[in-house]
Amino acid sequence: MAVRRQFGRRTAEPDAADFLLREIERRMFERMQLIRAAPARVLDVGCGLGAGTRALAARYADAQVIGID
Repeated sequence: MAVRRQFGRRTAEPDAADFLLREIERRMFERMQLIRAAPARVLDVGCGLGAGTRALAARYADAQVIGID
């Protein structure tokens, strides 16, 4: 029940609910510039609305990118 309420609040105001997640995502992508790995698969756990998953798919165009929340 609590999970359902949380997702309901996120749907009503997605920008307000995800501000911290977007900041963490931004910082992680900054640090990823240092990594030279070319993964075959990428799993984005806790992807929320999927913005990070789309960015990962763009960065690793040859990889299978999956987002789950």
